[in-house]
Amino acid sequence: MKLVVLANEAAWIAAILAEFEAALAERAAGGRSRPLHLCLAGGRTPAPAYRAMASLALRDVAVELWLGDERAVRPSDEAWNGHLLRSSFEACVWDPLPHLRLWPELQEDGGEVEARAACALYAAELMAASGSRPRPIFDLALLGLGADGHTASLFPGDAILGEERLFAGISHAPSAPRLRMSLTYPALAGARRVRFLARGKDKLDIVRRLEAEDDLPAARIGVADTAILYCEK
Repeated sequence: MKLVVLANEAAWIAAILAEFEAALAERAAGGRSRPLHLCLAGGRTPAPAYRAMASLALRDVAVELWLGDERAVRPSDEAWNGHLLRSSFEACVWDPLPHLRLWPELQEDGGEVEARAACALYAAELMAASGSRPRPIFDLALLGLGADGHTASLFPGDAILGEERLFAGISHAPSAPRLRMSLTYPALAGARRVRFLARGKDKLDIVRRLEAEDDLPAARIGVADTAILYCEK
């Protein structure tokens, strides 16, 4: 897998913006009138890149922003990934503004029945946006990378790794909040390109393992155009 090492945060953000702009250019070259679909990582790592993306002078392009995963908590919980998208794009200058495709809001924390229902709703929303295609098509997927090799909420050893039909399902993290909702391999495999976003010295070992395509959850998505964007700082 291709590894791109950036010198600092500014270069890392610039590389992410370049990937977004490449997806826009590909859409324009193909004459596609449908919205541009992006799958985005949650957590704190990508926040500065999202804010920079929101400041671009984008005109006359409909953009749909999806989240690769969500914590099974109520929106009032600071761990809810929806806060990241709302705060990152609250000052967005695009015209039209992006459509934030947040996961369905839960009424209780950690309820598996409600979380499964939310996954079914999110998968249905994805398919409705995909039109006649047999699976979701993301023009670009910007995904995170955990120290254990997980991406989205696809954790090592979890049952969701074996899902072959559903596009979203519940998973279980090794740390709180344990119950998660995540897109699955069948959903992520429809991406035109995948870029893993990683930062910090503590991520270097797992980045090298992913580069070597070790047997990690993140390495099993199966998209040909996949790379890692990494900076140490």
